[in-house]
Amino acid sequence: VRLPIYDPASKERDKAYRFEATASKAEMLAVWEGYAARAEAERLESRGWEAGADLLQQRAAESARLLADAVRGYRNGLVTQSRLREAYDQWRFYAGGVMTASARASLAQGWAGLDQAFGRARPDQRAPSRIDTFQDAFDQAASAARGLSELEARRQAAEHMTLANASRIQKFYADLFIGWNITATGVGWLPSFGITGVGITPILTFELKTDELRDLQVRQGQGQEAYFRQAQTKLEADLAVEFYRQTVAYGQAGRQAALIQSDLLPSLQAALAAS
Repeated sequence: VRLPIYDPASKERDKAYRFEATASKAEMLAVWEGYAARAEAERLESRGWEAGADLLQQRAAESARLLADAVRGYRNGLVTQSRLREAYDQWRFYAGGVMTASARASLAQGWAGLDQAFGRARPDQRAPSRIDTFQDAFDQAASAARGLSELEARRQAAEHMTLANASRIQKFYADLFIGWNITATGVGWLPSFGITGVGITPILTFELKTDELRDLQVRQGQGQEAYFRQAQTKLEADLAVEFYRQTVAYGQAGRQAALIQSDLLPSLQAALAAS
C-alpha cells in the first residue's frame, strides 16, 4: 500500500493536463470548422456553376438553331463558308461552356456531399449577431477564432507545468508491505504450517532531482510559455490583416454587383432589344 505524504507538483500537473486537453479540443474544432467552411464554399460554387450552365444552355439552344439555319443556307448557296464557320464556332463555344459548367457543378456538388456531415450546426456554434463598427466585427471574429483559444490553453498548460517542475522534491510517500509470517516445519509430503503474526514494513521514499535538472525544466517551460504568447500575438496580427482584406474584397464585390445591376445590365438589355 502506498500512502502519499507530500506531492507539491501533482495539482499543477493536473491543471496542465486539463489545459492540454482543452487545447486539443480547440484544435479539433478548428479542423471541423475548416471542413464546414469548405463544404459551404463547395455548395456555393456548385450553385454558381449551375446558374452559369442554365444561362449558357439558353445561348446554346439559340446557337444550335442558328447553326442549323446556316447549314441549310450553305447547302442552298445562300450562306458563305465564313458565315457557316462563324455559326459553328459560336455553337461550339456555348455547347462546350454548358458541358464544362455542368461538369464543374456536378464535381462541386459531389465534394459538398462528402463534406456535408461537417456542415451541421454544433451545440457550441454561435447564433448570428448584429455588429455596428469594424472593431466590433474584428472582436467577434477574434473571440471565435479557435487558434487563439488553443494557444492560450497551451500557454497556461506550459505555465502550470513550469510551476510543477520548480520544486526539487517531487514526491514523498510511504510504502507499507503487509503480510503473514508463515513458518513450515517437518519433512516429507505433509509439512506443518504455523502463523507467527502479521508483518508490516514501512518504507519511506523521497523523489528528488538535481538543481541543474530543475533549472533546465523551468527554463524549458518558460521558453514554451513565451513561445505561445508570441504565437498569440502573431496570430492576432494575421487575423487583423486577413479580416481587413476580406472586408475590402467583400465591399468591392458588393460595389461591382451594384454597378452591374444598375448600369451594365440595363444597357445590355437595351442593346439586345434593339437588335
